[in-house]
Amino acid sequence: VIANGIDMAYVRFASEEYSRKGKMPNDIFIFSILLCLFFYLILAPIILLFRTALSELMFRDRLFSSPLLLGFFFSFPPILTIFVTRYYQVQERYKRAGALFSLDKFVFLFFLLCFIFISQSFSFMKVAVVQVVLSCVFGIFLISYIFRRDMSFTKFDLQAKRFFYYIGTSFWLILYFVCLAIFGQLGVFMISRMMTMGDLANYGVAFRYYGLLMLFFPAIKTVLKVYTAKIDFVDSFEKQKQFLGRWIKLAALCAIPLALMIFLFSGYFMNLINGAQYSWAILPFKILAISALLSYIFSPNTDLFRTMNKHFLMFCFGFLALIINFLGNYILIPKYGISGVAFSNLISFFIVNGLATTYIFSKKTYAAEEIRKI
Repeated sequence: VIANGIDMAYVRFASEEYSRKGKMPNDIFIFSILLCLFFYLILAPIILLFRTALSELMFRDRLFSSPLLLGFFFSFPPILTIFVTRYYQVQERYKRAGALFSLDKFVFLFFLLCFIFISQSFSFMKVAVVQVVLSCVFGIFLISYIFRRDMSFTKFDLQAKRFFYYIGTSFWLILYFVCLAIFGQLGVFMISRMMTMGDLANYGVAFRYYGLLMLFFPAIKTVLKVYTAKIDFVDSFEKQKQFLGRWIKLAALCAIPLALMIFLFSGYFMNLINGAQYSWAILPFKILAISALLSYIFSPNTDLFRTMNKHFLMFCFGFLALIINFLGNYILIPKYGISGVAFSNLISFFIVNGLATTYIFSKKTYAAEEIRKI
């Protein structure tokens, strides 16, 4: 969650500086990784000391304390992979970024299969340990690769003002992603507290299909992060509004027939694949599908707010979505069950994205002081 905020800040800084000056800010790249490591080391003792309490709070079971600990250990190595791929994506070297990212998955799968073949056994803990070890090794390899091939250490222009501004920017983005992470898990948390495990299982099925609909969303956001941070885009507010208008029209044109197909045929296929015991997952999935399509339609909003340096406003919208979702769940779950959770999710998506889009289109001027230079 913290790394996502720093990652977004890094893409914003690096893309603007690269488009303005034609060179990558290597000092910001290194500082971003060190900043992630700093937060990681702060959280490490908290996770180690309170993993049992956190397991009970999140999963209502102490047995998840070990997987929670392994998950924390696993969380840092992928950050190295993310920042290395971002380094190339900012320069629009998507082939190399994609190749390195895919190589990470291929190496893990290859060594996992070898490990299973040698040990002749398969368990969650073994897979988790293999993934943690391989991620650490591959992360170190990627960092050494990028330092050796593409970075020059002859001179680093270390400016305290740059770093303090970068930290200030990252702060609100980190809080935004904290809200986003809580938002994503709030429905599951409240179902586990207010309903039965059967309801939780049905919602899990609906959420799994929702995840399939969101499969292409990270790739689209990756391209949008870089595109909206370019200098000609940053300095032209009219271009930003025109781009958002075209995007919404095109995305809505694609989303409407897809929504009709989901409403007409998803029930049949979900019953066919999952069986009648998960039939209660059909309606929540249809509602979640609308939320997914809204995410695609309004996907440039957060990137445009980042381009305008409205990071605090991004956090405010994220916090508002979280509050609406919590109140909606609290009111709707007793009456509508897991469908109420999905509907609350949809309401918060619609209100917050509607407000954000209205703000972008209603803003008449783009003051020079709002274009914060690196």
